[in-house]
Amino acid sequence: MPAPSVYNNWLPAPIVREAKEKEPKRFAGAVVAFKRAVDAAKADVDNPNAWAAVLAGQLLDDLKTLISTKTAFAASDISAFVYALYDVVLLTSSDVEVQVRCCEVLNHVLRHHRHSQYLGLQLPWRPLYGMLQGLYDKPKPQLRGTFLDHIQHSTLFQLVARSRRFFAPGAAEEIWTLLRPALVYGDLMATSTHLALGW
Repeated sequence: MPAPSVYNNWLPAPIVREAKEKEPKRFAGAVVAFKRAVDAAKADVDNPNAWAAVLAGQLLDDLKTLISTKTAFAASDISAFVYALYDVVLLTSSDVEVQVRCCEVLNHVLRHHRHSQYLGLQLPWRPLYGMLQGLYDKPKPQLRGTFLDHIQHSTLFQLVARSRRFFAPGAAEEIWTLLRPALVYGDLMATSTHLALGW
């Protein structure tokens, strides 16, 4: 469990007691509603606007606000929310608004819980790598502004930095094994690569 927080200590005692009782239930209910919206969007494969329903209403903003209160929510609820957001980010490359909004909230949650080992989060890195490779390795021609590209790029690469804490043990070695041939360019000692990376 997380360490006690002094964030809400200024509140009157009755409000603190009520918040401790009600807020985790509100968060759990909101996570269930969000997961239901995500599952509905996944099932509606023929609708190009299916993912827009995930952003409908204030649900995502409310969940972000609840995370910001630093309340001790159940680890299972936080994990379920993170996995649902991660799924949305991986599946919505073609819908920049949905991907960026969900990615921003996911970055926010991972930043708040970057030291929370009790959550037991383990995010798979290969689907994230595959999604990024599909976006940037051979980009498809699209009619959209450079500002949208920049926002998508910055939020996704912030996600890479945030989520690396939650990759499975041994992921660093797997990633290096995968990327080393492209970085080394035939230099078996990798001297120039290490110099370029500042190692």
